Amino acid sequence: MIKLKKPALLLAGCFICFADNAQSLNWLLGTWNGSSSVNKTELVRTIIIDSTDGNSFFGIRTNEIKGRHNIKVETALIGSVDGETIVIKNGAVLYRKNPPNGEWSDCSNCNSENNITIENSRLVLTTRISGCKKECNGVTVYHKSICDFDSATQQYLITRFGDGADDLSACKEKTPADIAAEKKYNDSVAAANNIVRQNEEQRIKDSTIAAIAFVKKRRKEIADSINLAKKHDKQMQDSITAANNIARQKKTQHINDSIAKASIPKAPLPVKDSASPTTAKALETRDNVLLNTYHITTPDILLELFDNAQIDGDRVSVYHNGALIVNNQTLLKEPITIKIHADAANPMHEFTMIAENLGKIAPNTALMRVTVGEKVYKLSVKTDMQTNAKIVFYYDGK
Repeated sequence: MIKLKKPALLLAGCFICFADNAQSLNWLLGTWNGSSSVNKTELVRTIIIDSTDGNSFFGIRTNEIKGRHNIKVETALIGSVDGETIVIKNGAVLYRKNPPNGEWSDCSNCNSENNITIENSRLVLTTRISGCKKECNGVTVYHKSICDFDSATQQYLITRFGDGADDLSACKEKTPADIAAEKKYNDSVAAANNIVRQNEEQRIKDSTIAAIAFVKKRRKEIADSINLAKKHDKQMQDSITAANNIARQKKTQHINDSIAKASIPKAPLPVKDSASPTTAKALETRDNVLLNTYHITTPDILLELFDNAQIDGDRVSVYHNGALIVNNQTLLKEPITIKIHADAANPMHEFTMIAENLGKIAPNTALMRVTVGEKVYKLSVKTDMQTNAKIVFYYDGK
């Protein structure tokens, strides 16, 4: 229901009993004017019936505040005749503008008592509502002039609703011009009502199309959001998978490095062949020249020995902490490789290189490349039959 805080609108369905329905419903066509007062507010009420179809009729019901033509509510009206009862029901709201200090009230659920009479040459419809909402209770009176009908319809209405004392002297016989003007007026009213109805149907259609478009758009937005979430989830899963792969690779590499480290002896294995008397004497009698001392924190040390000039048959022997690890080997392009693993228990590692000959071109030349972790050191070593070359590593790690 549409509720007025001060002015209230009575939109109740009307049930009007008639004795018979032999006469055509065309006498319902046209404008029924009415008025009422609710909470001391004068309301102008109008029913315009613009068409009939069998036992049904259609129109518009308007309720507005007197003197305030834009403060009103218009609803489609649908009715039917069933025996002695006329039922008038509200359809869709076509227009509504509420008062500044209230709102219209819908009283369509309230039961009403209705009757039609003829008073002062007018066909009068009286509707009474009681026992309902306070703003809905009251009397509404609609009327239309009986003079607007032809003589036959006037006689029918007087017979049906009159009391025998009704005077039709106020009704003059209509001239052709009157009939034509009345038809023109009724046609214009019907055309206007049809336009209102078409506009409302178009508004409903447009609203439906807009609602469908909104739903489609919203569904697409939801689908896009779901797809985006799936994409982000896949990216996250891919990132997790990549991170796990990296971690697995690092772990595998760590294991492999540990295995490799475990395979590196803490000290190079002594050669099976013993040193020649000349080599052993060279270690004791020649000057051992210290080329460099290295302090390292990475435990694994790789030494590689190459001929540093023309391959001319230079041969060397190498001692590690006094133990022979390279015995009289020729320097070539391919390196002589020595690997050791230092630790806190064995922090010092001394390597002494002895020239076994001078080759074809003196002196005995060697390139010593030392790799410790990511650092690479290169030393050019020259020895002769009077001097040996020595380098020392100190492991400072844990």
